[in-house]
Amino acid sequence: MFLSYRERVIGHDIGPDCGYPNEFFLRLGQGTCETGAAFAWKFIRRVKPCVRFVVVRRDPFEVADSLARYGLTGFLSEMQSRDDDLMQISEEPGTLTVEYHDLVNPEPCADIFAHCLGEVMPDWWWQRYDGLNIQVDMAKQIEKLVRNADRISKLKADVRRQA
Repeated sequence: MFLSYRERVIGHDIGPDCGYPNEFFLRLGQGTCETGAAFAWKFIRRVKPCVRFVVVRRDPFEVADSLARYGLTGFLSEMQSRDDDLMQISEEPGTLTVEYHDLVNPEPCADIFAHCLGEVMPDWWWQRYDGLNIQVDMAKQIEKLVRNADRISKLKADVRRQA
């Protein structure tokens, strides 16, 4: 929501709805915030070299604890693997990296805004979102992941083969 500005509509976790890599790139549109696609960053960079990456770093133990509050346990290994991928992305030239806990401050959010959208974030935009805790509906997200588990596995395997 924060990056959907003016006519731009930025997606969120579109990967689980895609059945094949080209569908992901077709749906990419003006951008998306993805967490599960970190493993495919090299493939994404090769297919879409102009993609701008932002990595929001959060300790994988904190992420696993947060998921556990939703009843999702046993994901520490997965979160550590994603963290390894995110560290690689962070090392790439042109990648903006910010700390999760810094997102309560306007400066890193303005940096993300400028990096992704190529323009200065208006003060009123920050004021609009300051203090909001925007969360996905975890029950619906989990339902979608379960419903699309076969598609997600196939998509990951296809991307790994093409990477």
